Amino acid sequence: MRREITTLQRQLGTTTIYVTHDQTEAMTMGDRIAIFHQGVLQQADAPQMVYDRSANQFVAQFIGSPPMNLWEQDGIVLGVRPEHLRWTQEPSGLAAEVHTVERTGRETFVFGQAERIGDFAMVLDQSCILEPHSHGWLTVSAAHVHRFHKETGKRLNDPGK
Repeated sequence: MRREITTLQRQLGTTTIYVTHDQTEAMTMGDRIAIFHQGVLQQADAPQMVYDRSANQFVAQFIGSPPMNLWEQDGIVLGVRPEHLRWTQEPSGLAAEVHTVERTGRETFVFGQAERIGDFAMVLDQSCILEPHSHGWLTVSAAHVHRFHKETGKRLNDPGK
């Protein structure tokens, strides 16, 4: 249905406002998307920009499946998208244990707990060999760490810069 609506909209050459609670529909159908929370506009931008540079914690957790990992450290909230976490057997980063592994064919969702951050979600490719109770370490490039204000939830940085 998404393709049909998008094709029709482009054929007609008309601006369309499509309201949905489904983030996949919003991300795949819109040239621009707007995210509201309790009737207040949180962010309006191109879908990839909303995903890559969420304006606040609400948007960061709403867009993406699994949602962005968030944890508090030194009075700010840090966030990392699940696909940016890396697993290693080398003792570096945060000690972690896998609790659940969900294989979808193309990708694998890994859920567990890590020191200092608690629960985490990670997305790996289909070659993932992790199983529940696997132990290792989580790492992430600083370029992929989002920072949010603890009280307001607003973005404090631009990842990758």
